[in-house]
Amino acid sequence: MQFYVSLKDLEDIEGRILTGGNDEEIIQRLRHVYEFLPAETNISVADGIVSIDIPERVISNKLEAIRLHEKASQRAKAGEYVKAINIWERVLELDPTYVLARRDLGMALMEVNKIAEAKEHLIEAATLDPKDSWSYVVLGNILARNQDDFEGAIRFYKKALEINPKDSWAINSMGGIALEQEKWDEAINLFDQSIAINPKFANPYFGKSHAYVGKSEPDKALASIEQLFKDAELQDARSQPVFRAARDNYKNTQLTLAKISLGSANDALAVYKEHVEDISSFPVKEERKAMDALLAGQTQMAWKKQRDHHLVIIRSQYSEELVPHIRAHEFTHIALEAEARSKGRNKWFGTTAVTRETALRAMAGDIKKMERGGVANTQNTAEVIVQILNGACGFIFNAPLDMIIEERIRDGLPALKHSQYCSLVQLASEAEYITTQKTVRELTPKLILRVNDTLNTVMALWLRDFTHGIADFTPSYRKLENFALGGKLYSHFQSRAKKGFQPGDEYDLVDEFADQLKIRDWYQWIVDPSGLAHKPKTKPDPNAEKTPVGTTNPELLKAMDMASTMYIVAAMERFEKLQKKQVQQIAFEIGVLGMSGLDYASSEKKYQLNSLPGEKFSGLELMALMHTGFKQVAPEQDSGMGLDDAFEMAQSLFIARQRKK
Repeated sequence: MQFYVSLKDLEDIEGRILTGGNDEEIIQRLRHVYEFLPAETNISVADGIVSIDIPERVISNKLEAIRLHEKASQRAKAGEYVKAINIWERVLELDPTYVLARRDLGMALMEVNKIAEAKEHLIEAATLDPKDSWSYVVLGNILARNQDDFEGAIRFYKKALEINPKDSWAINSMGGIALEQEKWDEAINLFDQSIAINPKFANPYFGKSHAYVGKSEPDKALASIEQLFKDAELQDARSQPVFRAARDNYKNTQLTLAKISLGSANDALAVYKEHVEDISSFPVKEERKAMDALLAGQTQMAWKKQRDHHLVIIRSQYSEELVPHIRAHEFTHIALEAEARSKGRNKWFGTTAVTRETALRAMAGDIKKMERGGVANTQNTAEVIVQILNGACGFIFNAPLDMIIEERIRDGLPALKHSQYCSLVQLASEAEYITTQKTVRELTPKLILRVNDTLNTVMALWLRDFTHGIADFTPSYRKLENFALGGKLYSHFQSRAKKGFQPGDEYDLVDEFADQLKIRDWYQWIVDPSGLAHKPKTKPDPNAEKTPVGTTNPELLKAMDMASTMYIVAAMERFEKLQKKQVQQIAFEIGVLGMSGLDYASSEKKYQLNSLPGEKFSGLELMALMHTGFKQVAPEQDSGMGLDDAFEMAQSLFIARQRKK
């Protein structure tokens, strides 16, 4: 076997001059470069070209080497690096000229932190094939990450780009060095180049997010990671750390923004709380107290407790920046009941001695096993089982409602999006931890495990989709036998959500989940005895079911662009005279009102605002006010109104009017 290498390429790889002296001295240096090849190898130089000649007889089994190389590659993709390294070492015994095996061995050695050995094998691979850009990229990574030799690393990256100008890995690695040097704009430019070449490559999205954090632009950092989960692919075990780190980076950035936006979140909640008090006809009082994990908040309804107020209790251990989300969640529980009451469809979920006995009878076999397994006595066993049963019943009621509530919060309270994300991830982490504890599972009857595992699966699937794959706890539940049933229930929720939920539909959803789990007889419904005794102050629109919600008809909204533009101009003129706090209050109030839908198809002025007393507005006017308000007080938030084109046109008109004054 004979192959040829440019002497200049070898000098670039070795980082030293190999010429000088007579031919024998040059060949001696080259023998040192190729000392990893068999002793029978013949090396010669002519006109700057090195010739390496290896007798075929010293390569014992080329076909076996190819087979083993493929096997090692599969091991490495699965993250089994030690096994892969052992196989590649055998490959090189069979065929020391196998460039890909030598290069991949070097990469695997990097993964197990054997850096010196990795560098040696990568240099050897490059000397055998100086046109293999991968070897240069990985060598550059070793110099940059392990030796802080940025200059040497860039030399290798540029060498790789001479061979392949569209090497996205090399460009990404150069972006990484710019990042280390805090050259934020240069790094972003390089990462963008890498993404343009290979949009499925995760690393440059992650690098770009770090650059935006460095530039103090956290919203753009979040957007970059969101793009990562939207477009990039998890190629093999080596790319898993990038996705894990991206999730951590995203959560930390969200937490930072939750702290920064705490004031605006609480302002939005103040308006929302007033709305909830208005439609429920009772004030809402709040308190903090210690609660168990998985229980972040609790609401005691005025009409159920026969009080003159609702009481919202928040877990005292919850960090302040996450509290707005729990408050919003509990307020929305009140709103759901108030809306169901206004339609005469409210029901109370409860268990009785009969329903508990039914459930306990179904678990009789497991209870006997628990008694034999060491629980102190029958009384203690009964107490434990009833407590676990109550938790499972609470879960069957809350899981369907929680998904509805969280989607309403996302759509109606964008000021809470950072708090909401961090809070949901914390609660999901707590659920994952408890669900996967061996001792917990051993002490839980199989039937209740089935309920809890299935509903945790539903919530994990929902959260994965809700966060566009960023918060993904599903791997912890995939190995459970009830994962498939959880997927079936989640699909059912999705189909119901597409049709939209009317007041009281959430109770039907609870029953539909319970039917699938075969536990419908574990609880009973009690019709709200107060019925419509406490009518909301704002009468429901009799045409509500015919009213388009949000921008459900974008074609109609587009046709109304001119009217939208003029309303937005009027909003700009109105807000010019108001303080930012007043603008914020108006925008937030409309946002809350919009959670129930705005009729933008009608020109009738049928809406009123507490923040603008004495006036009436059409649905389209309110949308224009809200969109304009958010552009002023929270430009980073999407109002969801679909009025961006109209806003641009209105801005031009507004500026032109100002110049004429």
